[in-house]
Amino acid sequence: MANGYYLGNTYIKRKTVKDNFIKHYTTKVIQSDDGNVVALDGWSSTDYRYIHEKKPRGELFYRSPRNANSILLLKNRDEIVIPRMSYDILSLDEDFYLKPLARKLGFTSVDDLLDSAIVYDQHGYLGYARDLQPTYFPYIRELSYEKPDLTITLHTANGKSIIDVYGIYYFNVYLYNHPFYGRQRQLLFMGYLYDIWGIIPPIQPTYKTIDAWRGYTKPVDLKNTSWVKLTDSEWCGAYSRSEIALKNLEDILLKMLEIGVFESVATVISYSSNIFVNYVDFYVKKKDLHNINVYEEKIRRIIEEVQQAELAEIIQNIFNF
Repeated sequence: MANGYYLGNTYIKRKTVKDNFIKHYTTKVIQSDDGNVVALDGWSSTDYRYIHEKKPRGELFYRSPRNANSILLLKNRDEIVIPRMSYDILSLDEDFYLKPLARKLGFTSVDDLLDSAIVYDQHGYLGYARDLQPTYFPYIRELSYEKPDLTITLHTANGKSIIDVYGIYYFNVYLYNHPFYGRQRQLLFMGYLYDIWGIIPPIQPTYKTIDAWRGYTKPVDLKNTSWVKLTDSEWCGAYSRSEIALKNLEDILLKMLEIGVFESVATVISYSSNIFVNYVDFYVKKKDLHNINVYEEKIRRIIEEVQQAELAEIIQNIFNF
């Protein structure tokens, strides 16, 4: 099993151990002070093992239902601590996950357990479970079939990294061709999206509604960094002129990356309710501030061509020209 992976130009270790905490890739799964838990996060069997190494006070429980995501939690006297990732998973079906554990934990019902449970994340205490709004955590076994909010392809000197984004979580994936099932996405590691801002552009997905039946996701830029956004969710229809123009722009940006103008290039795909239409954004991290001026006019002209092609094709689609 790999000791880590490159994400862009950054090597992410599988396990990082310090005096008072352990990280699993980019997530700090436990921080403790003489056995007292200061922070707790995670959901997988590996997270369970890493947390167990720190010997936290109390009893650690791990539930791994067949064909479902796993969860873990900690009981210390009368206190039940649920890690944030596990809480997001079990919120989809509280009874399914907690009914088998409730009696072991000394509770008469799932409701009683959750009424007294508190949630921690990698930074510490968040609040009582019943007072928190869980977010979406995808079903790991279906990452090959489920449509993410965003897909980020990060190009650097070390090659290409593909990152699927679901809400607040990122999943670094490896693409391969299965002999029977076609193109597949294998999960390498995952974590919170904010932990890799800087390696990738500091963005998060939001959903834009077109009407009662249609909508699309869009990346929202959160702060100014060394990343520069070149486009604004450009329309990309399958086999369209805009698709060709966007590919042309990406090829130029990758050539500039190759000759050292950029440190990184990120292609961000946003998905829509129309399976034939996506939206595309390009971000670049500047490296050589002198050479980039040579290419600014060419990039600007190609972006204008993309936008003109989009407008023409959208009108044609509406009026069936």
